[in-house]
Amino acid sequence: MAKDFSELNNYAKREYKFAQRDSYRLITQAITAGALRHDRTRGVCMGATLKWINEKLSTSNSYIKSDGRLRGSTQREFSNSINPVSRAMAGLSIPRNTALGKVVTSTPALNRAFKGKSNARNEGTVRKAADVQTLYANALYAKVSVDAARQDMDKVMKTNEYTPAPIYENVPIAQRFGYTPQRRESDTIARAAFGLPAGIAILIELHNAAGEPGHAIAFYRSRPGDMGLGGKTLYFFDANAGVYKIAITTEANIKDFIEAWQRVYERDEHSMTWRTAAGDWCTAFKRQNFM
Repeated sequence: MAKDFSELNNYAKREYKFAQRDSYRLITQAITAGALRHDRTRGVCMGATLKWINEKLSTSNSYIKSDGRLRGSTQREFSNSINPVSRAMAGLSIPRNTALGKVVTSTPALNRAFKGKSNARNEGTVRKAADVQTLYANALYAKVSVDAARQDMDKVMKTNEYTPAPIYENVPIAQRFGYTPQRRESDTIARAAFGLPAGIAILIELHNAAGEPGHAIAFYRSRPGDMGLGGKTLYFFDANAGVYKIAITTEANIKDFIEAWQRVYERDEHSMTWRTAAGDWCTAFKRQNFM
């Protein structure tokens, strides 16, 4: 059963729907043909997350350049052009809650022209993410794994300019009796996202408390726009939920968003509880030509 992420809409706006499990057709075909290992059926979240980071750090969106390729040649796979003409030409859907979307939905001819091809594009994206996931899975250690999986992302580089620290319980009395303070997960993730500088993306590696395969999520804060207009917007990506724009970027709202996101997994039939990885839980990236 698909996960219901609708609660997240109370704290952010979903910009692009992306659910890896809905787009596995090409992966299934590749496994059958022997081109991919069977363990790719367990998910490609790290591959998809790295590809999303690569897109955010090597492209920009624009009305003039329909594919948004202002500073790189990477094809946009996790967002729709803001130019409605280019979206119509690509056959990609327009959000129904917008003024243009309402006109398109109510007009049969326009509705056919704009009818979504997003699923086919997502299938291609997930298939390419599987190759990145394989590079990640082949390495023995997480730090090496991420580096190996990034080998084709030549416009993106790791940076030590942003190294958020995890937040732990403050229980001095209990510590005297040998208690080890636990990491406050939602506070840790929210603080890392809240302090994110413009033009920087972070990859957060997660472990499943039950010992099952882990997960990866990411945040990106956009750069200021031309002539100082716009920018500095916080985005969130989960390969099971899609791209969210967090307009209210107070630390409290980000924490509420993360806790709502955690509840979705805890309510899932597999009852997953995500915890940030013990070691290198957060890796920061920037575009190479960003100053």
